[in-house]
Amino acid sequence: MSEIHQLIISQGELDSPQVDWAVNPTEASVKETRDRVPKALRAWGFRLTADKEFEIKLIVSELVTNALLHAPRHGIHFAMWIYRPGQLVVEVQDRGARAPSRARRAATGEDTTGRGMAMVESLALSWGVSYPGSGKRVHATVAIPDTPNVG
Repeated sequence: MSEIHQLIISQGELDSPQVDWAVNPTEASVKETRDRVPKALRAWGFRLTADKEFEIKLIVSELVTNALLHAPRHGIHFAMWIYRPGQLVVEVQDRGARAPSRARRAATGEDTTGRGMAMVESLALSWGVSYPGSGKRVHATVAIPDTPNVG
């Protein structure tokens, strides 16, 4: 089970690879964002197993989907960086004030929502929410190889 915490770090202070971009306020942006993440990791030299790539893409999909469903559909921003060796952070910032629910809810087989953050919690090393003025940032820290592959 993952730890829930607040990640307080200025991306400008990082000495590691990092990317960020605005997320279009459309349902297609979930797939677009999800598909950009492994490309960025490969550009940084990381070669992930299919299972690890799938895990990261699931987390990214959930965070972006939550922003689209539960926050105003403008001002959504995605960022990703290496927090420390072996730890990738993915973060979605939006203008909504309500944090994702930490409470587990009994979703039925026909429910289309209600399982996402439980899934993030089970896959991530940690996740949390911070409030940088207006809106919120929801992040998840994911285990990856300690160093990029060379060659």
